[in-house]
Formats: sequence, C-alpha cells, structure tokens
Amino acid sequence: SEEMLTAVSSLVAQYGKIGSNLNQIAQKAHILNAVDAQRYDEDVRRLESAVRQITAAVVEPEPMGK
Repeated sequence: SEEMLTAVSSLVAQYGKIGSNLNQIAQKAHILNAVDAQRYDEDVRRLESAVRQITAAVVEPEPMGK
C-alpha cells in the first residue's frame, strides 16, 4: 500500500542518516586512536544484521498466528 511504501522509504532514509553518523564517529575515533577496530567491525556487522531483519519484517511481514 501507499502508506507502507512511505513508511519503508522513511526507514531507509533514517538508516542512511544513521550510517553516515556512524561513519563520522568511526573516522574521528580512528584519528584519535580511540577505537577498537575489531570490536567496531563486529558491532557494525550486528547493526547491519538487525537492520536487514527489521527491513525484512516491514517489507515481508509474517501472517498473524505463525
């Protein structure tokens, strides 16, 4: 539906802003040598996985009662 498309578009835009902010934080932390690169990479992978799961749930919701 039109409302669903609008909601998904809004989520995608928000994800993009979050990703941009995370990149800026990572760059500054790296410059200041204040980041554990391995932990950061693991956290980013977990965040990306969560975003994929949320997006899939919004785009392809399971029928009720499953």
